[in-house]
Amino acid sequence: MQKLLHIITTGTSIIRNTSNKCNENTQLTLHCTKLKKWSTSPPESQEDLEAGNNAHPGSPIFKAVLEAVAGDPKKISAELNALLTYAETRANEKTLEHKIILLSTDTGAGWFSTKIIEEFLKNMDTIPEQYIAKGHHHIAGIEAERIQLLGKDFAKGTINLLAKAKTAIAKHKQWADEILLNLTGGFKPETGLLIMSAGLLGANKAYYIHEYMSEIVEIPIIPITLAEPVKTALENARKGLLDHTTLEILRRHGILKPSEKEQAWLREIANILLS
Repeated sequence: MQKLLHIITTGTSIIRNTSNKCNENTQLTLHCTKLKKWSTSPPESQEDLEAGNNAHPGSPIFKAVLEAVAGDPKKISAELNALLTYAETRANEKTLEHKIILLSTDTGAGWFSTKIIEEFLKNMDTIPEQYIAKGHHHIAGIEAERIQLLGKDFAKGTINLLAKAKTAIAKHKQWADEILLNLTGGFKPETGLLIMSAGLLGANKAYYIHEYMSEIVEIPIIPITLAEPVKTALENARKGLLDHTTLEILRRHGILKPSEKEQAWLREIANILLS
């Protein structure tokens, strides 16, 4: 049995897709207005906070959206589409065991969508044939994390994303035969930085549904190490030793902006990249 750990960044495709289809679904019709507002709401707006407050199975709108996802997960959820389609490509391995880590933006709409995916998967021991026609697929566990400031503050949110991904990989790497990044959902700049750092974090490969070809694209992760003089500069930054040479190196490589002496998150990124 092959054991796969999926680190999945999540977005709001579930809300967007159900809002577009709500007039076609009797269970969703009552919630059309809310879903359409949530699909375009900025972080921390009243509508976004409302979405987050409904991110639990007791909410009527949560139940209706969950039912829609269960009816056609590949069409409703970009993240589930990638996960289930990727699993099908591995069907020749017969039996696969999947652990899933969901990493959500720090928004109400993002958390609502993430909790829908978690609820859809968490009670499955085996993924039914109606969702994956090939192979035998078992769910060994699922966790959902709301990443502080992700989607609100690029620098701090991205560092928190990298830190959570690194923690999850370290926690499960002894269990997993392969560590995979599912990057179909979420904000592209943040997920771009995640894949750029994947070789340092310990991931084996990444996959996503290509926007135009609508098929799984698998991206190998190239193991990388930090070269000099950046490595020494980051080691100095981690120790708080920011002399003129260290600052110049960090600015030259874009880690610091020209006018900055030190970003509050510099020591954090040094810890992530060096340890």
